Amino acid sequence: MASELYYIPEGSFDHILNKEIERADEVIISVSFVFISGLGLIIDSLKKIKDQSRLTIIISNYLKSSEPGALLRLLELRDLGANIYLYDSIGAKRSFHMKSFLFSTKSSDTLIVGSSNISLTAFQ
Repeated sequence: MASELYYIPEGSFDHILNKEIERADEVIISVSFVFISGLGLIIDSLKKIKDQSRLTIIISNYLKSSEPGALLRLLELRDLGANIYLYDSIGAKRSFHMKSFLFSTKSSDTLIVGSSNISLTAFQ
């Protein structure tokens, strides 16, 4: 499989995520925290995934940063059939600071690894 490096211009990360979510058959997102401001930019696309069991989101309570309102919105996705996991970084006394987004189709995979959590400032 060929690999490519994509340049993501400032201010367009949420657009790229939405495009990838909408074309993907499976989405796996793993981030250390989630804010309502960022989740609001992608949740409509996440809800449109036909088979919600093929949506997995892994977050944590790292630095106590995830917002309660965002966690409640993730429960909406869980109620639709998505796999939502919370890693207890505080209880484990271990850092959880990964940020990756995997989008799979029948013919290709796109993996974005970087420094963006699900927040407005990260997406802009």
